[in-house]
Amino acid sequence: ISLILLIFIIRISKKEKTIKPNKLIKLLLSRKGQYETDFDILYKTLQNLKKINLKEIAVSFSITEKKAEEWCKILEEHQLATLHYPPIGEPELRTIDYIENKK
Repeated sequence: ISLILLIFIIRISKKEKTIKPNKLIKLLLSRKGQYETDFDILYKTLQNLKKINLKEIAVSFSITEKKAEEWCKILEEHQLATLHYPPIGEPELRTIDYIENKK
């Protein structure tokens, strides 16, 4: 019984977490102005949240992670944001002035 329980726990822990669309992005997309682009929405969201997970961007805008990374690199090239690749975890887009709180 303990072996079955151990296998069950391992399988559950290996399952990838479901990423939900960011509520702020969805709200801004629903109110997108005539001359506003998805880039504008992404940048506005970043200014409010200070950092956004790459997968969250992909899911929120219904694009691939590769396309989300390209968008992030464009913002980075124009010195509007930085793309951070942590040693553990998912890449994230950060504001230029983002300061990580270390505990």
